[in-house]
Amino acid sequence: MTNFPRRTRCYRCDLPRADSAISGSLTQAPPSFFSNDGTKDIGQTASQFMLFRNLESTVSEDLLLKGALKLASSPAAIKRVLVIRDRRTNESWRFGFAEFVSVEESKIAFNKYQENMTGYTISSKPVTVSYIHPGVFVPVFQTRPGSERWTFEPLGTGGGGVKLAYWDEEGYASVLLAEGANKTAESGDASGQGNSEGKNKVKKKEKDIMTMVDGDKSKKRKADPSISKDSAPANKKVSVQTEQLVLLLTQAGTGCSFTSSILAESS
Repeated sequence: MTNFPRRTRCYRCDLPRADSAISGSLTQAPPSFFSNDGTKDIGQTASQFMLFRNLESTVSEDLLLKGALKLASSPAAIKRVLVIRDRRTNESWRFGFAEFVSVEESKIAFNKYQENMTGYTISSKPVTVSYIHPGVFVPVFQTRPGSERWTFEPLGTGGGGVKLAYWDEEGYASVLLAEGANKTAESGDASGQGNSEGKNKVKKKEKDIMTMVDGDKSKKRKADPSISKDSAPANKKVSVQTEQLVLLLTQAGTGCSFTSSILAESS
């Protein structure tokens, strides 16, 4: 493995240079890679992601999700779980993450874990839970051909084509979506449908207003301007109707240019 010559400690295993030097005859083959147990991912600030360490090697994404749900306030509180696996062997590195729908939900889960730290287990083994720091998952703007499987997409943000990857390039995050991801998608769809319905209501109100204006213009054309006693009441009636139109336009939330055109046509 490449290490910079001025390093005093290995950046992966954290051993001093003197302790990592190999001397004498080898009794066994050197390790092919340095292990990562997830301790470098621990953070002190609350986040949507929670770290689960000391898992059994047989804990799958499904088992991790079931274990994380023990701490969640509801099944919809978790968006997805991620098990970190080796890119070459696909073996679990014995830690993973759970992404909650909000920081508040992750706080609820973490507080529940702290109430019974020694009794919390996954697959009958005690597991350590903590928050993560912001550098655990890094953005990937352009993926090389064949490397898409090492990345995953952000949920509920649009992403803009940017994907995420685990910071250690020897491992990757194996993702399993949970019920919270479906709730997030449904919420986004409902929001979009609500905006569309709101726009349709505004357009309908604008159409009704234009119909009223056309009716006022028709009445003005039918009025006899030679009869002075009828002219004043007609003008007063149109003025009152114009004020009503302005009020309707304000309630409809239409633009100033549309309001100005109505006033010009009504005067």
